[in-house]
Amino acid sequence: MNKKHISTVLLGSILAGSLVVAPLGDSVYAADTSIQIRGAYGVVPSDVAPYIRNGVTMVPINVVSKLGSDNTYVSWNNTSKTVTINAAGAKTLLQLDQKYALQNGARIELAQPATLKEGVVMVPLRFVGESIGVKVNWDAANRIVYIGEASSSPVDPAETSADSALQILSKQRAKVIYDLPRTELPTELPTVGMQTVTHYFPVGQANIFFEAMPDRISYYEVKNNKAKEIWSANHNDQPSASGKGLPFLPYQITKEIGKRPSITATVAYYQYSASISDLRYGLIDTKGNDTELGHTDPAQIKQRFPVDQKELALVK
Repeated sequence: MNKKHISTVLLGSILAGSLVVAPLGDSVYAADTSIQIRGAYGVVPSDVAPYIRNGVTMVPINVVSKLGSDNTYVSWNNTSKTVTINAAGAKTLLQLDQKYALQNGARIELAQPATLKEGVVMVPLRFVGESIGVKVNWDAANRIVYIGEASSSPVDPAETSADSALQILSKQRAKVIYDLPRTELPTELPTVGMQTVTHYFPVGQANIFFEAMPDRISYYEVKNNKAKEIWSANHNDQPSASGKGLPFLPYQITKEIGKRPSITATVAYYQYSASISDLRYGLIDTKGNDTELGHTDPAQIKQRFPVDQKELALVK
């Protein structure tokens, strides 16, 4: 799906890396690692910590692709030091350290220009978000940036408490699994059935997930209120390192289609057996170590995807 050109980089994947260029100067920025970016499906990952400069939240350019649609394109011209964003019918240009942007040729003054931090292009989040049609709200009390659907209503401080955060993430995960339409790969790999289904989510997230049967696993990314299947594989029960990059899948992959992802974070898992209404959930770290957090009947607790405080503690 991704297309690469000499001068243009399509940053369409949730797992895409930051746009990195050679540093131009020795400017030092005070990073604020406590700032969190949250969208409709949980935390938006950021390779370099967002920070606030002159009252403006600055984020790595790769975050732009995680805010917009599949038609959000970002390109970098190393000669002119210019970022070009094409999305929502608009073409936006931001030049490093230039205090204005050009949108469809019109000049727009910026409170803070695009700049470099640790060799990564940083851009003003609110301006870029709104330029591609995404609402951006700032909750100063809790240092959270809400984007997209998450910012469609005023922020209630009570909703940012730890307990509420657990409930919100739980509901988000249930929504993406049960409510969103899915787009599948052209070829469907066989499976022995769905006696037991396991879902995996990177900690703090609901916008990407894995769905596993006893002999098949698929990877999905959520965008525009749809879950798109990116990769699917059959595997046996023989221990193997063929699932490299997926520490929760220590089995031999026998066939795969699509683009295999690589997960470099702890994942939350939910193993559900419908026939006996049995749910086991917990965390698997990057070394494959399993920490069970609960074993219950989801009908009794009225939650299919419970979230534990231990998971939130891992969210950066």
